[in-house]
Amino acid sequence: MWKFIFSRDPYFVMFMSGALKEKERIVQILLEAFERNKSVNYICCNDGLRYQRIRLLMEYAYDVCKKYGKVYLSDNKNACALILLPAKKTFSFQSIIWDIKLVL
Repeated sequence: MWKFIFSRDPYFVMFMSGALKEKERIVQILLEAFERNKSVNYICCNDGLRYQRIRLLMEYAYDVCKKYGKVYLSDNKNACALILLPAKKTFSFQSIIWDIKLVL
């Protein structure tokens, strides 16, 4: 099981389940957390499209964890947690579309 917890506010305690309407906020938190990450920047190339590529990567992480795990957003909407449950992952055409979208 993978657990990712990112926060701009060190005082969060409670989490609520991430709803689809909260996707934009969760992607924004992840984007801000990983924008300066050396590994992410290496994968996403350091050019004019870097920001859009990182955003697509964070949307991919959200979509996969939403379908095959859990997504949480703190009450104050400043922190999120993405949990991927590999045992829950099954073959689907949606996951193939996400993978293709990420590669292109």
